[in-house]
Amino acid sequence: MSSPFLSRVRSVCRLRGYSLRTEDTYIYWIKQFIYFTGKRHPADCGPKEVEEFLTYLAVVRHVAINTQRLALNALVFVYRHVLDQDLGDLGFSLATKQRQLPSVLTPSQIRRILEFLDGRNKLIFEILYGSGLRISECLRLGMGFFVSSLWSMQSPTHRAGLSLPFTCFRAQKSTEARCNRKRSEQTQN
Repeated sequence: MSSPFLSRVRSVCRLRGYSLRTEDTYIYWIKQFIYFTGKRHPADCGPKEVEEFLTYLAVVRHVAINTQRLALNALVFVYRHVLDQDLGDLGFSLATKQRQLPSVLTPSQIRRILEFLDGRNKLIFEILYGSGLRISECLRLGMGFFVSSLWSMQSPTHRAGLSLPFTCFRAQKSTEARCNRKRSEQTQN
């Protein structure tokens, strides 16, 4: 059961039009801050505790700078929009850990992965690899999005000698736009 304070944070997020993922992430960092301060209410804390928490993230937990910024954004949101308090200038240690670049699989590694997959999992993998969708976006696609025709998409896999069947779907505008951008980028290459 959520506390009245966290319920209030959720309602302010929704009133301001934040996505559910942002809302969940902010709630996570607010809880981490509350635990860090010995379960004190954020209204009883101030800029000093926020500085200590952000420094703790960088020095003790060795988080990446983007993670530290996300925690900072969550706390600034709470103090500014929920508690109506200004934190002022915060003097905390910045994280030094850099973001890790994602690993890219070679076409032969993709072939080996596809050999071990079948059915639903293979289709999901092909959609993810062929379209550039995120996992959550792909899993949200329902049967209503799919059309019976199959087509092959010009993709890095096609150029590498892999022909991945890709099920054509009527997607939401953002997904359609992303697919169109991918196709135009691939034709330019």
